Formats: sequence, structure tokens, C-alpha cells
Amino acid sequence: MESTAESDTLESEDFFIDKKCSEITDKTLLEELSNAPAQPSQWALNMMKRHCLETDTSKETPAKKPRRRSCFNCLGDHTIAQCSEPRNFARIRKNKNEFLSAQSHANSARISHTPQNTASKYKPGRIGTRLREMLNLGADDIPEYVYRMRRMGLHAGYPPAYLQKALIKNHIGDTLKFITSDKQEDEDEDEEDEKTRPPPTVDANKIHFYMGFNKTYGALKDREQGRYNVPPFDAYVNILQEEVNKQHEIDEKVRIREVRENKVRRKMEKAARAAKQLLEDADKEIVAESETSEVEKIAAQKKELAAFEHIPMGESMLQYVGTPVFEQKMVVPDLAAFAVGILPFEAREEETGERGTFKKLLGIIRTKKAEVEK
Repeated sequence: MESTAESDTLESEDFFIDKKCSEITDKTLLEELSNAPAQPSQWALNMMKRHCLETDTSKETPAKKPRRRSCFNCLGDHTIAQCSEPRNFARIRKNKNEFLSAQSHANSARISHTPQNTASKYKPGRIGTRLREMLNLGADDIPEYVYRMRRMGLHAGYPPAYLQKALIKNHIGDTLKFITSDKQEDEDEDEEDEKTRPPPTVDANKIHFYMGFNKTYGALKDREQGRYNVPPFDAYVNILQEEVNKQHEIDEKVRIREVRENKVRRKMEKAARAAKQLLEDADKEIVAESETSEVEKIAAQKKELAAFEHIPMGESMLQYVGTPVFEQKMVVPDLAAFAVGILPFEAREEETGERGTFKKLLGIIRTKKAEVEK
């Protein structure tokens, strides 16, 4: 044996002492592993294929040919605008239709169609044998998600997207409304929207069954047996219909309230627009009247100035002949008539029943004050 200070093992030709306690491996297996060629990784193979291997020129994609111009009139190598021959519109129309049909056929050939069997092999509520093995479930065991569906309830536990697809609407859905000038049609539409719509119907053929939730059989292993009773499938569809009717009633109340609010809002907006239009018309009339009044004032002033210009200097504008007197029919009232019902003023004192009341009050106050001080 040979011992070295740097190594942790004592080696010989046939034996060695392993101080690291490594795993014991068969010698023949070690020889096979050491002689086996190293397998390159996928990344190394891709790099070698890209950089080291010679490219096969025979498999190169051919270069795309440039698109050849064609004249629909004479089928020459030019456009129809450059064609020198007389135009034959029937031939142009025929060649153009043939060209478009060939192009559409070439484009449709590139579309890839997905095989139908890939989607049909998956069904809601059913899991395959391989998935059951991975989930450690037997053929008659109920999956865990079914127990969670039970806790949510018969209606809330069912997938809402599948339930929505199973509903058949019994009324025409929302349509595009056009704004027209006919007021009667708008009122009829509002009245139609305020009516309660019938609830949708649940199509039993589109309801998926989940074993242990809405369908069962005798050999099914249920760990909640006795605490949860799986209803018959027809009864389950009726339960869904009742819940759909309740939700539809709530939605209809909200929808009708919104329709009425929109109707009131439209009426208020219409009244506001009418009031605004009236104010604008009144402002226009006022402006027009003010403009006409200003014109009339200017014309009157011009007339007055023209009249003053004809008056010669030193003459009066107005002349009164004679002495102004009152008319004979005019009667002046007598001054005594103004004193009817008015009493004459007399300066005298008002007589009261008693005198010296204030002095008596002062005496009472002094007496009370003296009693308090004692």
C-alpha cells in the first residue's frame, strides 16, 4: 500500500480504503459507464447543426418569383392604364373575375382546419382514467371539486358559463335603436321597454351532469353519504329554473328602473333644450327691438334737428296768444272739506288714578337692601 498526505485514500492494485464513505458501485458498471460515449445535449446538437454541418442546398426554399403584372384587356405584361389596344369591357370584366377567383382559392388553401376530435374527447364533469390515477382516485370515487360544488349549493355550485349556455331566451334581445323624429314611436318604445319580459327557460339537454352533485348511481363511493342527498336530474333542472326565475325578477326590476330613469332624464333634457331655445329666441327679439328702437331714435333726432334748422334766428319756437285762465267747468274744493273727521289738538296732561308710584318703589328697594346688609 502507498500512503500520501494529500490524498484521503490508501490505494493498491486491487483494493483501496475510502474514508469519504462514498456509495459502493459495481466495477463492471463503472467500466461500462466510462467506455460509453458521451451523449451531447439537445442545445449542443442544435448548435452543431446550425454552425458546423454543411447545409443541404437541394432543400433550400426557392426564391419567390416577382409578381407579374397583367393587363385585363389584352393579358399583356403591363397595366390596363398602359394598354394601347381599344378597351373591351366585357373581356376586362371576365379576366378580372377569373383573377379574383384564383386569388381567393389560393388564400383559402392556406387556412389550417383544426380536427374536430380534439375538442370532442373532453366533456365537462368527466375525468379520464389517467387523471384519476394521478389524483389517486378510484373508478367510483367522487373528486374533491364535486364536494366543493356541494358546499356552494345546487345553483351556485354549477358552473355559471355552462348554465348561461343552457338558457333559452323567450324574448327578443336588445336591438339597435334609431333616433327618429316621430314622438309617438319613441313613446311606444318606452312603454314596450317598461313591460316585464318573460324569464329564460333552462334546456335540460344542455345541462351537464357531475357524478355526486346532480346525478348518482348505486356503486358511487360518497364520504358524505347521509348528509347530502343527490336530487334526481329532473328535480335538479327544476331547481335551476326556480333560481333563474328569481334572478330574472331582480334583474327586470333593475332594468325597468333604469328605463324609467332614462325616460325622466330625456324629458328633463328636452325641457331644458326647449327653455334654452326660448331664451335664445327672446334674446334675438330683444336685440332686434333694441336695434329698431335705436334706429327710430336716431331718425327722430334727425327730424328734430332738421326742424330746428328751419327756425330763423330771433324767433320763438312756441307762441301762446292771450292770458291763461282756468276752465269754467273746473271746480276747486273748499279747504274746510279737508278738516272733516279730524279732532283739534288740545295740550293737557293725562290723568292717572294714582301718583307717587315711583317713589314707593324706591322706598321698597331701600328697605330690602337694608335688610340684606344686616
